[in-house]
Amino acid sequence: MSDDPFALLRAASAPPRRSIVELIADGVLDPELAALAWILVEARLPL
Repeated sequence: MSDDPFALLRAASAPPRRSIVELIADGVLDPELAALAWILVEARLPL
């Protein structure tokens, strides 16, 4: 058992990790916005 009394709460409240493809498929992220963000990340520009 961890010494951190809030460890269980943090683990329970953490959102699931989802890929960009999953976000687009679920309608959460616009495909054109995702493409622009991808290009900016590849160019190592700060977002």
